[in-house]
Amino acid sequence: RPSSGALVELFRSFQVDDSLVRIAVESSTPTHLSGKFAWYDSGFSSGMLHGIFEALDIQSERVPVSSWKKDLGLVKLGKPGSLELARVLFEDYKDMYLTRKKDHGRAESMLIGAWALGVRPEDVDTWPDLSALLDD
Repeated sequence: RPSSGALVELFRSFQVDDSLVRIAVESSTPTHLSGKFAWYDSGFSSGMLHGIFEALDIQSERVPVSSWKKDLGLVKLGKPGSLELARVLFEDYKDMYLTRKKDHGRAESMLIGAWALGVRPEDVDTWPDLSALLDD
């Protein structure tokens, strides 16, 4: 389970002066095969995060996986697609944060943030053809 105290300190560190902090959290649901502990932990963590955001007066939104992946053109491209898109959109940071195959979770977090800020393919001049990149 996540440490609520550590999360409070982390989110407080983002609140500098009058800067606006907004958080987008991917809403996911365990499958029917996951078991009761997965369901409990998912609800516990989700509730804890919601409580922390409310207590710190941080604007947050829950984002369904299907929404952000569809809007960014990632449907059926899996983890490799997310990693490749993040490497293109965050080119300045790819060598620091997106070098390994297992960095797909970090890539998806970055993409959810970009999506929450309004980034869409039609707004970016050099949006990659992800299917072609993955075929290479």
